[in-house]
Amino acid sequence: MYTVKQVVAMTGLTAATLRIWERRYGVVNPRRTAGHYRMFSEADVARLRVMVQLIEAGATAGRAADLVMNDPSLSPTPAPDPPSHEPDALSALAGRFDIEGITRLLTDLLRVEDFDTVVSDWVQPALVELERQHQEGNLTVAHVHAAERALKRRLGTLLDSLGTASEEGSSRPIVLVGQEQEGGSELAPLLFSIALRRHEVDVRYLGGGIDHESWTAAARQLRPRAVILAVATPAGVEAAQRLAEEVSGMNPPITVWLGGPGLAGAPRELRRRLPMDLRRATRVVVSHLRAGYGRATH
Repeated sequence: MYTVKQVVAMTGLTAATLRIWERRYGVVNPRRTAGHYRMFSEADVARLRVMVQLIEAGATAGRAADLVMNDPSLSPTPAPDPPSHEPDALSALAGRFDIEGITRLLTDLLRVEDFDTVVSDWVQPALVELERQHQEGNLTVAHVHAAERALKRRLGTLLDSLGTASEEGSSRPIVLVGQEQEGGSELAPLLFSIALRRHEVDVRYLGGGIDHESWTAAARQLRPRAVILAVATPAGVEAAQRLAEEVSGMNPPITVWLGGPGLAGAPRELRRRLPMDLRRATRVVVSHLRAGYGRATH
């Protein structure tokens, strides 16, 4: 299945022409994903390529469409169903310890949907459902860890594939992302690292279980523009606040944000608190970096 951008690159058509041919002549019938993206099959691409060839040979668009639609060798083939966005799909696979199945499912979703859509429509609801199944006794800790490990493995590959802006001479501001205390899935900081790197931010993902001293040492060595402290559980809020105060007071000052599921019950007046929604949180940080603030505000 191919996106509009991919089909445009493969056929030489513009996106506007592709939409006109779809609506006026019906030569393609793309499947729409849950995020309303149009996805085209191999057969769709083949018909479009033949139409282009016929028009280049002198046929009108209408005549080319008739020829394409009446050619049995170019008849549409049913497009495969898009991967399931049901949040219980993760729990079902975890219950069978199907690590490869979880990896394939996430890979399929990322192939047909935007990253932010996959996170908001599937990953986050799936993790909530996974925890619910665990609390109700339907899944053990081993099931939950297996699911989280599969997700982290695939997401880690995605983060690596996006590269880094840390080449020699790069002027892009560094952002440290990680989780201080042990516990929790560590998925929140990993997801946020991917979201920021997709906006060409020089993210240094430190992972989870980073102690206070290691955080401060990394901040002194790398001199980041910002630090994102993920809080996995409510028990970690106080320690994260202490660390935020120390890091933000360094010279030059560093902007520190707190985020993650552990803040769900934290006081609303908590300073530098990122929204739970991934898109909104990403916009907050990216806007701050692009504004080129020279110092943090508290």
